[in-house]
Amino acid sequence: MLRARGTLDRDYAKPLDVAAPARVAHVSVPHFSRTFRAAFGESPTDYRRRGPLADVPTCFAMAWMRPRS
Repeated sequence: MLRARGTLDRDYAKPLDVAAPARVAHVSVPHFSRTFRAAFGESPTDYRRRGPLADVPTCFAMAWMRPRS
C-alpha cells in the first residue's frame, strides 16, 4: 500500500487512475479501494482532494498523514 500511495503522490497532477496503484499493490481495484481506506483512513479520492503537502519537514508530514482512529 505504501508503494501504491507513492504512485498516487508521484502522479498527483494527472487524472486519478485507481487501476495504476492497484497494479503496483498487486491487487484488484475493489480490493485496493477497501484496503487503502482501511490502511490510511480515507479513499484515494479523499486523499488527493486534500492537495499536495506544503514544504515541511518529513516528520511533520508523516504525522499529519497518519490515519486517525
